[in-house]
Amino acid sequence: MRTKCPIEITAEAFSVHTIELCCYPSMKELHRTIDRLFDLSRNTARKGMFLLPSKHTSSKTYSCLLFADQGVRLYLSILNSNDVPRAYVKMFVNPRKLLDSSSSYLGIMPLDEQSFIRFAENFTDLMRTIGLPEFLADWQLNRCDLCVNLQFGKNKVARELMAALRKNTPSGKFKQKHYMDSSLSPQKLKEKRKHYLCYATDSVRLVVYDKMYQLTENKLILAQEKLPNGVLRVELQCQKKFLNSQATKLDCDTNAHALLRCMQQNSAYYILKYVKKCFCCGMQYTPDALFQALEAAKIRDQLKQPMLALCNSLRYGSLDKAVKTIQKQYQLSEQNVRRILKKFQKLGICPIPLRTRYFRSSLPSLPDLLDALEQSESIWLE
Repeated sequence: MRTKCPIEITAEAFSVHTIELCCYPSMKELHRTIDRLFDLSRNTARKGMFLLPSKHTSSKTYSCLLFADQGVRLYLSILNSNDVPRAYVKMFVNPRKLLDSSSSYLGIMPLDEQSFIRFAENFTDLMRTIGLPEFLADWQLNRCDLCVNLQFGKNKVARELMAALRKNTPSGKFKQKHYMDSSLSPQKLKEKRKHYLCYATDSVRLVVYDKMYQLTENKLILAQEKLPNGVLRVELQCQKKFLNSQATKLDCDTNAHALLRCMQQNSAYYILKYVKKCFCCGMQYTPDALFQALEAAKIRDQLKQPMLALCNSLRYGSLDKAVKTIQKQYQLSEQNVRRILKKFQKLGICPIPLRTRYFRSSLPSLPDLLDALEQSESIWLE
């Protein structure tokens, strides 16, 4: 008898992982802040202020890593366009680290109101030390990364789910963005791409990746940390354009405090919405089990044969290539293809098969897992 394999969601559930804030202080305020940060840097054991290289000699940007342990990275810029200097500050914040600097790299911001209030208070305390606008409401929200972690009892589950996801083809305006890093060899880059998937529009990016692979590669796991065997992270990176449009739709104030809380409270809705746009729903099966499920289902013959052919093609290639194969083989129109894909959805079957040697005969797709885990913190696979 097979043992149960738990698939769990982290305690923080759907919430915020990283935010990008910005403000436009006066030149006097910016120079005063830069001087203060250099003074703080001189009083610490490690250097924390750096002048970044710039193509424009009239512009300067300083990077501040003094508060990295608290999840805060600062960039202070003097921008000089048309000989008119302008001050600009950009800040990346990991809210969970600002709440608790000892928290794990897996941590995301708790969803409850008290945690949000405490985060805003910690933010104010830090800004008073730095000498920048004190309150979250005084800043603009440029980007907000919504996130959920799926924890698995067996790492093979995360890897198998990732392999199936890579065969999907995004719909509508979404385009696949490949992981890029010029410092990596072609072989290493290919290996990285097996664990990373990104679909993007001009306003959002949906990213799915093997978090345990990333932590291991970057040596971010502490010896004392007890972490699960497999973690799949799903991130929805919301850009300024998207944030502004949602503020209008939700009748929300556009300052960072109000908009961040609004995005956090709706994080599950947004993540599920875009996951379902990009990935096939339904139960996933190994090839033999998938063919058996389709043979047992009530499907008209004129649909069943193309459906079986699609599943067979998906054993060896991506969804878009498999669709082109059956279109040519059965002379199908775009409307017929949509009818076939809709039939899979109605049956609750994902056309993308698991690998033949996978240790289970079935596995819920990512959209189905997230649907279930939104209602319950953990589920068991029979």
